[in-house]
Amino acid sequence: YQIGLVRMIKESHPTAPPPAPLQLMERAAVKMYQRAKGSSSETFWWLLAHTLRAFGKADLSMTLERKRFFSQLDREFKQVEKAGSRAFDQSINEACLKELAYYVTLSGLDENPYHSIKTAFGYANLGYTESRRLNEAKALTGPSASAVSSVAETLKIELRTIKEVIQFVYESDSSAIDSLDELIGNTTRIHDILNMVGLKTAGQVMQQQVDRLNTLRATDKQLDALELSEIADAFVYVESVLDSVEKLNFSDEKLAGLNRLPHRQVIINSQLADAQLLVLEEAESGLAMVKRSLSAFAESSCDRGHIKNITTALNSIRGSMVVLELNRAAAVVSGCIQFVDKSLLADKPLESSEHMLETFADALICLEYYLDCIKVGQYTSDDTLIIAEESLAALGHKIAS
Repeated sequence: YQIGLVRMIKESHPTAPPPAPLQLMERAAVKMYQRAKGSSSETFWWLLAHTLRAFGKADLSMTLERKRFFSQLDREFKQVEKAGSRAFDQSINEACLKELAYYVTLSGLDENPYHSIKTAFGYANLGYTESRRLNEAKALTGPSASAVSSVAETLKIELRTIKEVIQFVYESDSSAIDSLDELIGNTTRIHDILNMVGLKTAGQVMQQQVDRLNTLRATDKQLDALELSEIADAFVYVESVLDSVEKLNFSDEKLAGLNRLPHRQVIINSQLADAQLLVLEEAESGLAMVKRSLSAFAESSCDRGHIKNITTALNSIRGSMVVLELNRAAAVVSGCIQFVDKSLLADKPLESSEHMLETFADALICLEYYLDCIKVGQYTSDDTLIIAEESLAALGHKIAS
């Protein structure tokens, strides 16, 4: 719960949190509910688990107030840690239960148990959901970080069009640019928008190109290959800045840092980030396939036909971790492969298969969370993998430190 909570708190803006931390928190709540059955706090743990699931299913935003609320609930886990099963018999504040039910209502989910929760707490006729609340908030607060990211995406489309014009001139050995007025107008518009959203350095680069193109129009001067190359480099730099904006967990501090970086470094960082992102997305896709196969395996009363190919997928994921020099993660994946080969695919009857799969799922979700943190450019310690390592150790496959 704490690992997922820390990741959620670190998100700079009140957008919907990524699924991996919510899954970790939800699994913790589900396990507490299973242990609290028959006690006075059973309803609380059940409601917490379903509320966290509602956040993921409905993409509820994580505002500062909500982060504080879920942080306060950490004390309930600590009570159990200190007092053991006796803590389950302590009463839970009614206001806490109502707040959890309120979030379920905001999700707009109407199937059970969500409908039953809304009815039980008197929220069935609330009259608004999260989407309407966000629309009203946008009208009050104006442009947000997500709006800046949307602007970046639109500008990249315009930049690609301009780059195609420059490339055509370069490849056709022509020193003249057709529709020069249109090109100047587009470049000026990009400059103005970059300045408006705070990308000052990129805006200055665009201003230089506007000045260069205006001089070209005034003097009827012909461009040489070097000048064309310099113009193209400027547009590549701005495109790299916009790539970085889309990939960053956007904040004022990161924006300032982006403005200070040398042009060449921005381009290199963008290209390297693209390559790393492809590797990470491939690894995440492999993990999703493994989880689907395991679900089918569990639902089919352990038909091994559903999991015969998952070691191939896991080996591919391990290779991705090696390429990215994530050695501890690679060791975790190796442990997963050993478990599948020696326990799930071994030619022997499976004992306590439900418990084994639950424990293995913990390891996979922890690994998924770790990759998600790296993917969004958020620092995460290798210690995040401790849950995965402990899960594998419980399955008899201890990871060498």
